[in-house]
Formats: sequence, structure tokens, C-alpha cells
Amino acid sequence: MTEWVGMKWLMEQTGIKSNAAIRKRILDPHKEELCQFVRYPEKQGQPWQFSRVHMTNWLRNNVV
Repeated sequence: MTEWVGMKWLMEQTGIKSNAAIRKRILDPHKEELCQFVRYPEKQGQPWQFSRVHMTNWLRNNVV
């Protein structure tokens, strides 16, 4: 079963303190690859969701 975590978790894992910076450096450039385990918001105000296990592995294997 997938454990879904939010943007706050990703900020803690990366040390990046701004949503805009995470989007610019990680989420937008790698969207095609990440969409397998990241739930991108469909409209403003919806939360980002990340599969904890898959995102952790991706971060470990990719220099960002």
C-alpha cells in the first residue's frame, strides 16, 4: 500500500525551503518521469502528493 506524503515532507527531504524552488528544480523539469508516483495538482489549491518510498528512491538516485 502506498503511503502518500505532502510538500512539507519533500521540503524536509531536499532541504529546499520554497515550493517554487522545488517546482523549478525538481518537479517541473522531471514531470514525465515523476508522474508515475507524484500526484500533480489539477488546479490551484489542491495539494501535491508524493509516494514516500518511490520519491525517496528517486531522490537518492538523481542529483538535484
